[in-house]
Order: sequence, then structure tokens, then C-alpha cells
Amino acid sequence: MKRVGVPVTNPEAYKESFHGIALKFGVVKAANCASCHGYHDVLPSRDPRSPIHPANLAKTCGKCHPRANENVAKGKFHVLPGEKESGIVYYVYTFFKWFTLIVLIGLFTHIVLDLVGHIRRKRKKASE
Repeated sequence: MKRVGVPVTNPEAYKESFHGIALKFGVVKAANCASCHGYHDVLPSRDPRSPIHPANLAKTCGKCHPRANENVAKGKFHVLPGEKESGIVYYVYTFFKWFTLIVLIGLFTHIVLDLVGHIRRKRKKASE
């Protein structure tokens, strides 16, 4: 992929995308690389004959998503949420990653403190 100028992160980004995760969990109808890029006629996105050329994306995505329109070409494809180049996706991903971590730490702290309190109350009651 490096030889032809395709970012090597694309397959990794696909695996983290909705379609990649669906395929991983056995949804055989989920789009794979060939669904969008073709099989033997893979062309760069700047080639007007390419199925992933911005002018052709609505038709390509429309094979599975009948209501797809020219707005699909406005989105970013093959983004890794943990990389700042992903734009707003990066910030949402980072927020929820930290938010989840903080909530889990709070939850486990609460459980430990509740357990300690329960043990103390039980010991106090036993000593009376």
C-alpha cells in the first residue's frame, strides 16, 4: 500500500469502523474493502471512474444504503478515532474514553467504600 501511496492506516481504520466491527461479529452483508473499492479495477479516489470518487460515492454507498445522497461524499472515511486528524471524532472519542474511565473509577471507589463500611458495621454489631 505504501508503494502506491495509500495510507497504511486504512485497513486498521476499517476494522474500527461500523462495517469492520459488523463483519467481525459475523454480519456477512457488511461492506468490506471490495464492496466500495471494487475487485480488480481498484482506482484512486481522484480518478472519475473510481467507485470511491466523490461524484460516485452516493451510487456506491446506495447499493446498500438506498437513501444515500451526495452528502456521503462530505464525510471522512478510514479515520482512526484516537488520532487528532480525525477532527470532531477525536474529541468525542477522547471525551467518552476519559468519561468512562472516571465513571468506572468512581463506581469501584464507591463499591470499595461501601464494602469497607459494611464490614465495619458488621464488626461493630458483632462486638456489642
